[in-house]
Amino acid sequence: MQRWIVVGVIVAALAVLGGGYGAWRYRQNKPDKMWVPLPINASLSEEQKVVEAAKLKEELKSSGSLLKVSKDLALAEKWKMATDEAATAELERRLFIEPGEAQTAMGKAPSLNIGVSGTRKERNLLGDISLHLIKEVWKILGIKPPAGQTI
Repeated sequence: MQRWIVVGVIVAALAVLGGGYGAWRYRQNKPDKMWVPLPINASLSEEQKVVEAAKLKEELKSSGSLLKVSKDLALAEKWKMATDEAATAELERRLFIEPGEAQTAMGKAPSLNIGVSGTRKERNLLGDISLHLIKEVWKILGIKPPAGQTI
């Protein structure tokens, strides 16, 4: 009888551990997004914000900035793709620029959220891509990077 109790405890422990691993694995594959807010003029209407976001996205695509980000971060290797062009196409698919709000020193302000989507296990990579994207946006818009900050 005692042997069956020990076997039952072991089976229950393995079931709990397996369930915990399954839940962790499930959470790691859930969708996630990372972005950097770019504050914009508060007087713009919602339609104008959407138009500006679309223009900026097209400019990022056409200027070769996505290919540069892809090469700088070696996305082809990290995403296990054959070429940098394939990684650039994947980055273009994941890229989003959408109107939102940013917390500033003066309170909340309207912004364009510039970032990428992916899974939770890619969170660090998504953050790096977002930071590289905002640098490219600054170049496109002619904005000097903030002094004293390393982004």
